[in-house]
Amino acid sequence: MAMTDPTVTLAARWTIGKTNFNHFTTARYGAAA
Repeated sequence: MAMTDPTVTLAARWTIGKTNFNHFTTARYGAAA
């Protein structure tokens, strides 16, 4: 699996970041953002 494509890497990082943010808000506020 090559992750050398900047677009693919950016999309992957954004997806991971969004997932982490949703988990954080769910844990803190008890509701998905």
